[in-house]
Amino acid sequence: MTVMSSATRTALLAKKTLLEGLLEDAYSAYEAALATATKSYKLDTGEGMQTVIKRDYKEMTNTIEHLEARIDHITRRLTGKLNMNLNVRRKRGGRW
Repeated sequence: MTVMSSATRTALLAKKTLLEGLLEDAYSAYEAALATATKSYKLDTGEGMQTVIKRDYKEMTNTIEHLEARIDHITRRLTGKLNMNLNVRRKRGGRW
């Protein structure tokens, strides 16, 4: 297992804080859309402003799920609980 440098850890913590803020904004926009009769609203996804029409609930939930997954991934990296994928090759002509 490799040791994470302090610069990497700091960058990950900053990214996590940014994503948590974006997630909070996404939740607020989603709740506002459910509570009001407005037809559209703006959402800052961190990659630019996005105008969302009320019928786009699926897209909003996808954005929320994506942000949650990114935060979870960063949290697992910071705590050292990230599962690493291993590439396993089969021997020629052999069986598992």
